[in-house]
Amino acid sequence: LPLEKVYVALQSLDQVGIVDILTGDIENIDINYNSGSNTPHFIVIDAINRYWFVTTITSGYVGRYNLDTNEFIDKIKVGDSPALMVLNEGDKKLYVSRMMPMGAMMMGAVSSVVQEIDYSNSEVLMKSDSFVVSSPVPHGLAINSNGSEVYVASNTADWLYKIIPPSTNEI
Repeated sequence: LPLEKVYVALQSLDQVGIVDILTGDIENIDINYNSGSNTPHFIVIDAINRYWFVTTITSGYVGRYNLDTNEFIDKIKVGDSPALMVLNEGDKKLYVSRMMPMGAMMMGAVSSVVQEIDYSNSEVLMKSDSFVVSSPVPHGLAINSNGSEVYVASNTADWLYKIIPPSTNEI
């Protein structure tokens, strides 16, 4: 059954807009994990396990919501400007690129971490692993069809990495 909704990060409003493409109805979900700016950046959908996830690049969180009701379930602080994500729906693992250390965004500091988050617990997200690549600002992510390889591209350098998380954690 294809999804009939489009999820849009409304960064400056600290909201995610959800557009029903059949009716044109729009629902706005407030992303308010802290009292300051959160800046939702990217959304991924797990249609099998019925979740959607959002990164908040300014406040450093990843949030999980119910795909059917859009109710907030939980969040996890990962720090370091979480940006893009891919997921392994079978293993219930989420991979998040983390671009710049929190608090250092204006000083030119960069991160080299890809965070793995386990969402197999239906109530609590857990950091399960992190992978450090040898070039700065991991950003673009992809995963192969069976979830055995995660690919990450640096935003500021000409590097592409393959991470093999389920078996060896080899980069």
